[in-house]
Amino acid sequence: MLADGREDTRDDTGSPAALQTITAPTATLPAATETPTVTATSVASPTTAATATKLPSPTITATPRPRPTPIARRPTATQPAPPSPAPAVSAVDEWPMVGHDAGQSFANLAWDVSPEAAPRLRLRWVLADAAPAIDSAGTLYALTSSRKVVALNPRTGVMRHRYLSVGVQGLAHAGRLVYFNLGTEIRYVDDRTAAWNHTASAKAGNQVAAFNAVVVGGHFLYTGVGTQSAGTLSRAYAFDADTGKLLWSLPGSPSSVPCLAGGSIYVSFGSYGSGDTDVVDAVTGTVRRVLRGRGTAQWHAAGTRVYASVLAGSGNNLTASVRAYSLAGKLLWVGHDLLFGAALPNRMFGVTPTAIDARSALDGHRLWRRSIPGLHAIAPGSVAVAGSLVLVQAQSGDITILDAANGHILGVLAPPAPGVSAGSLIVGDHMIYESVSTRAVGAAHTSPELLAFGL
Repeated sequence: MLADGREDTRDDTGSPAALQTITAPTATLPAATETPTVTATSVASPTTAATATKLPSPTITATPRPRPTPIARRPTATQPAPPSPAPAVSAVDEWPMVGHDAGQSFANLAWDVSPEAAPRLRLRWVLADAAPAIDSAGTLYALTSSRKVVALNPRTGVMRHRYLSVGVQGLAHAGRLVYFNLGTEIRYVDDRTAAWNHTASAKAGNQVAAFNAVVVGGHFLYTGVGTQSAGTLSRAYAFDADTGKLLWSLPGSPSSVPCLAGGSIYVSFGSYGSGDTDVVDAVTGTVRRVLRGRGTAQWHAAGTRVYASVLAGSGNNLTASVRAYSLAGKLLWVGHDLLFGAALPNRMFGVTPTAIDARSALDGHRLWRRSIPGLHAIAPGSVAVAGSLVLVQAQSGDITILDAANGHILGVLAPPAPGVSAGSLIVGDHMIYESVSTRAVGAAHTSPELLAFGL
């Protein structure tokens, strides 16, 4: 709320807390140690260290798929909203939200390192006790172990700003706003002054919304994937992206990140392995159609295709598939025994327990298939497209670089020491970022390290 670099912090009830001056210390670039899985956590006072390393070999991993509790629901839309949202993919080299864009393509088309230059990518700097969250408008935002946000120079890791908000679960960026998701509320923070004048929240009696993934399309902010509990209000939501005003909501237990495609929001409701998907008018919240019996579907879009990454069944008897639809809702093809990894407008990169499987967006025929040593996790987040490259992350933190055109392996980026878990793979500002934990203490992993690779 202040233009002098201080953030007006409040608790979750809106009570003002003490104001502190936000300093932007220059980081000293330390050596690498640990990092986490896809959910980032705390850092006492992050120091940044840079070290260049060579490229060893990989073992691939990703982040676990959420297991929401099924809650009976009947889709009901609320009031209409402003102008129609645009699911445009950014032409800027950035990663401004989970999945990169509102369509959840996991593809940054503006990244311009060529396959010929890829072998020259090296580890450039390391930040202890942090994990990358988003890269946007020339700034890398990271989450610390204490769930605080730090803003960094993406090329050097030097700290530009430390925010005071605590308990931040995720971030998104659009225009001049950074959206801080605190679970029970989403703060709209000015990226120049650190001021926040608006929040998005919802309550019903003694229940509050449990927000998780935040997706921004045009003037709309979509969310609703939350941890379910007795005191939790389970809904999918659309808020005004400028003011935080609630535009519409659908009661239910969402089991997917909202996906914006062709003027519709795709959101899956149900329990792990079973459930239905609502295709909702992105502006009014009116349910256009319901796809029943699809299992747990994570939805993604690229070009004129919408992909359902489906797990169906129960317990250990789950089957995986990718179903490709036109924007009009026509089923075009089905790929069996794989899940969605990332997509370009003309091809989809599927993931199996051992390989990356590239399929034509037109009819699903296989373009190429490449085995990746050590690949064993298939949840979204382990694969990212960076221009003409496909990146595949291993649990050790190794990142295998493939040529998107033919699947040839161009190199492997490795952390200074092999990790026991890795996640938070994003690309932006000509850099590749991930988080890695190098060892486990008892049953828990140590706090993460943020690794930055570039030319």
